[in-house]
Amino acid sequence: MNQEPFAEEPSPKKITCLRKAMWLEAETNPILVNYHLPQEQSLNETGVVICPPFGYEYTHSHRSIRHLADILADQGFACARFDYHGTGDSFSDLHSPERIETFKQNIHSVINHLKQQSNVKKIVLIGIRLGATLAAAYCAENNVEQLVLWAPCIKGRAYVRELEALEKLASHSDPQIKNKPTKEFLDSGGFIISNETSAALTQINLLKQHYHVSESILVVDREEAQNGQKLVETLNEIKIPLVERMVTAGYNGMMAEPQNTKVPFETLYKIKDWLLAQNPKQQSTSLSIENFNNANIAQCTKEDISETICFDPESHLMGILCQSLSARRKEHLIIFTNSGAVHRVGPNRIYTELTRALAQAGFPNVRFDMSNLGDSFNGVSQEENDPYPAGSTQDITLFIDFMQRQHGFKTISLAGLCSGAHNSFHTALESPDLKSLKEIIMINPLAFYRRKGAEIFNASNQELARDAEQYRKSLLSPTKWKKVFSGQTDFKYLAKFALNKSLHILRKLLRKIAEKLNLVNQSQLAEDLQLLQERDLPVNFFIASKDPGRQLLFNEAAQQVRISQKSGHIKIYDIENADHTFSTYASRQKLIASFVRHMTERYS
Repeated sequence: MNQEPFAEEPSPKKITCLRKAMWLEAETNPILVNYHLPQEQSLNETGVVICPPFGYEYTHSHRSIRHLADILADQGFACARFDYHGTGDSFSDLHSPERIETFKQNIHSVINHLKQQSNVKKIVLIGIRLGATLAAAYCAENNVEQLVLWAPCIKGRAYVRELEALEKLASHSDPQIKNKPTKEFLDSGGFIISNETSAALTQINLLKQHYHVSESILVVDREEAQNGQKLVETLNEIKIPLVERMVTAGYNGMMAEPQNTKVPFETLYKIKDWLLAQNPKQQSTSLSIENFNNANIAQCTKEDISETICFDPESHLMGILCQSLSARRKEHLIIFTNSGAVHRVGPNRIYTELTRALAQAGFPNVRFDMSNLGDSFNGVSQEENDPYPAGSTQDITLFIDFMQRQHGFKTISLAGLCSGAHNSFHTALESPDLKSLKEIIMINPLAFYRRKGAEIFNASNQELARDAEQYRKSLLSPTKWKKVFSGQTDFKYLAKFALNKSLHILRKLLRKIAEKLNLVNQSQLAEDLQLLQERDLPVNFFIASKDPGRQLLFNEAAQQVRISQKSGHIKIYDIENADHTFSTYASRQKLIASFVRHMTERYS
C-alpha cells in the first residue's frame, strides 16, 4: 500500500443528515444498504439510488460516494448507497453465476425498498464508472425518471480489456497469475471477475440499447478522459426529453489510494444543483424516519453465517459482527481495525473474506471503522481519512467496551493490516489495564512508530526487501540467467543492490554485537516487545513474502524477537507469493487458511 502524507480536503459547506445502515433481503442473499436521510421531517419527492463502481474503484471511491449521499440528503433527497452481492459487506461472492443480472436485480431491490419506506414518487439513478454502466443497463429494461452517468464504461468489452491488461501487468511480477494452468477468472487489481461475468460484460454497449428514462439524463465526463460526447449524441437520437453533459475535474483524486483521496466537492455540488433544478425543493411530502425499519441482523444459511450491524451512538463507531449460526464461541471476539483509510471491508475485500472464514470456523469477529474512516464519520472533516489518528487507542478501547457491554464478549484478540497492525500494537502498549486483551495480531506492519503526516520510516529498507525477494527468485529462474549471460541485465543497479545489501548486513551484525556488549541501548521496538512479553501478551505476525515487514522487525529488534519466539510470545507466519494487500486470490486464500489455523491451534 502506497503510504503518502495525510492530506485533508474539508467540505466547503456544513452538511446535516441522518444515516441508517441496514440489511435488505435481495434475491438469494442479503445486501447492505446505507440510507442517508434529511434531518427534517420532509423530503423531496424524488429519491436517489447510487450505484457504486467495481473492484479497486469501489474501495477508493467509498469516501466520495458517502459525501455525495450526505450532500443530497442535506438537500431533502432520500438517498441510498449499497454493496452489490459479492462485494463490500454484502453476502455471496463473485464466483457465483449470473453476476451482471444479479447486480441489476440488486438495483431493483434497493429502488423498491426506498420507494416503500419513503413514499418517494420518482427515482434518480446515479452510477459511477461500472456502476454507471450497470445503471444504464438496468434502464434498458426498467423505468426510472432520471439518470446520472458519471464516467461510464460505455462499452463493456473495453472495460474487460482494461481488466485483462491490469492482470497481465501483475503477471510480470506474480508467477501465480502468469502460470495459472486454467483461466477460470480474471484476477485483476485484487478482485475476481469470472469468465461468465466477463462474457456478460462484453455484451453491454450503451450506444446500442434503449433507455426507459422518462425525464432526463446527465452525463458527467471527467476532464482527463472525455468519452461521453458520443453517448450524448446517441441519447439525443433516441429522443430522451432532456440530455445534458458536464465536464468536471477531480475524478483522479477521488480514485487515488484511499488514504490520499481528495473528494471532488465541486463535482458533487454540480450534480446536486442539477438534481435540484430537475426536482425543486418545494415538491415535498411528509417523511417519517421511523419508516426505515432498521434490519440489524442478516443470516446466510448457505455460508452458515450471521452478521449484525453494530453502531455505538455515543462514539459514532460502526462495525459488522460476524458469527457462525451453528458453532459459536460466545466469549472470545476478534476485532479487526482499519487497514490504511480503507473502510472496514479491507483492501481487496480481505477483511470480509477473512472474517467470514473465521466465523465458519467458530470464531466470532467484528470488522469496524475507527472515527472518521469508512462509515464512522462524525462530521469533523478536518480529522477525516487519517490511517494513524491520534485517537486510535481511544476508538479501539471504546469499541471493545461497547462490544463487551452489548454482546457479552469476555476476551479479545486485536488484529489489523498495515496501519491496523500499528494501531493494534499501540493500543496494547497504551492500555495496560485492558485485561480482556489476550493477543495482538499484526498483518504486514510497515511502521511500528508513526507521526501524523510523516513519511513511513525505513522506506529504503522496504525497497531493499523487495529487491532482495526479487533477486532471490531470479536465482531459480533459467530465463533470468539467460538475460545475465546475454547482457540484458542492469548490472549497475545489481551492483548498487549488492553494495546496499552488504552494508545492511554489516550494520545489523555490528548492532547485534554492540547490544550483546551493552554498548548501545535496546531499540524502542525491542523494549516494547519485551514489555508485552512481561505482561504475558502474545504478539503474532502474518507477513507476506513480498513485504518488508519481517526485515523491518528484525532490523529493529532481532535479539528480542528471537527471545520471544523461543518463549512462544511471538509467532511469525510467512505467507508465500503475497504482496502487501494480498492482491491475488491465491494469496488471500493462503492468509485466510493460515489465520484460521492459528486461531484453531490457540483456542481449540
